[in-house]
Amino acid sequence: MAGSPNTRAPSALSPQRAPTLPFASQSPQRPTPRAQKAKIRAGRPSGRFTQVKRLDRLRELLEKEPSGIEITHLANALRITERSVRRYLEVLSGVTTLESIPTTPGGPHRWRIKPVERARTVTLRRTQAYVILSAKRVFDTWRGSALYEELSVALDQIRAVGARAARGGSVGEAVLDVRTDERFFLLPVPARSLAGRGDDMDALFQAVAMLHPLSFRGEQRGAAKGERAPRQVLHPYAVIEFSGSLFIVGPEAGTEQIGVLPFEKISDLRAVEKNKFFIPADFDVNAYTHGAFGVAPPTSERALVEFDAVVGEDIRARKLHPAQKLFTSKDGRIRLSFPLVNREVVASFVLGFGEAARVIEPPEFAAEIGARLHRAARRYGAPPEMSAPSLPTRPPTG
Repeated sequence: MAGSPNTRAPSALSPQRAPTLPFASQSPQRPTPRAQKAKIRAGRPSGRFTQVKRLDRLRELLEKEPSGIEITHLANALRITERSVRRYLEVLSGVTTLESIPTTPGGPHRWRIKPVERARTVTLRRTQAYVILSAKRVFDTWRGSALYEELSVALDQIRAVGARAARGGSVGEAVLDVRTDERFFLLPVPARSLAGRGDDMDALFQAVAMLHPLSFRGEQRGAAKGERAPRQVLHPYAVIEFSGSLFIVGPEAGTEQIGVLPFEKISDLRAVEKNKFFIPADFDVNAYTHGAFGVAPPTSERALVEFDAVVGEDIRARKLHPAQKLFTSKDGRIRLSFPLVNREVVASFVLGFGEAARVIEPPEFAAEIGARLHRAARRYGAPPEMSAPSLPTRPPTG
């Protein structure tokens, strides 16, 4: 064959080197690193998946397994450490009786809800289901919290009861499914917007339900930008919803003076799980509820308001305050006496009647209402003496 004497023909059995591509990397190939196992972060969960939701999930898991579940399996299902599971079991045991059952001698234990504590079936007729569903809008204030989600699950189950086809009718029984829950309901005052405060509402409910102190930050007026208010601690004896807002009743930690704190005035709420408080035997939450005038500490000061005869029937027909007193004159005028709590709420109530209502006592409160009416008249560009003719006035709703 022609060619150089040193040239050898490639053998079919000799290995051939693959051609090197101009764009191929010449560096040695590194081994693929092993995927690191995600660490489970202990402590309070961040985001909307709060401790309350994990407690609800824990209860749900235990409800589904009457024979019990080992702590290892609970930790995997909740994606938390076994130590955190034990802590959640301790918290749950405060409201539900739990028991630990050995599987084998020396082996792991199974945790379960004691049989006598397991959820029981409640029998509902369709009419009863519709009555319960009629109040569902009352809980819109809690929208965005785990409590609202749990309530929604229960209401869906109750709605299924009302949607079942009826075989027959009897007295007090709805016969046909005609979307009654969409046509028979209570329309409450629109709830205050609490968007983005689901975690705070969950912490509040957890503290109230399990008697944990509530840590929070209050308003700090005049503070520099970025400066945060110091933390305070409250013992939440009760939570009351009024006119679409939430109010917390209870004393500050270390004191006995019970006050009322609006939920919208505080932030960054946390339930102090390691501590508990006790509600005094003589505490009566009804002393802090005042009918149409909201939630406030009790007071001995009273207001006296006179209403014209044109609205007298409306006043007589309503129980505005549990401790109210009515006095009727011969010409039909009515005087209403009641505890003067929440002056701003009472002022809005009186002003809603326009010229058909007049505050008589206390004098300084009467002067305040009069000044407000004069300022309102000036906004319409007419002096008080050029007011519009008297019209029948109905009391404000809500």
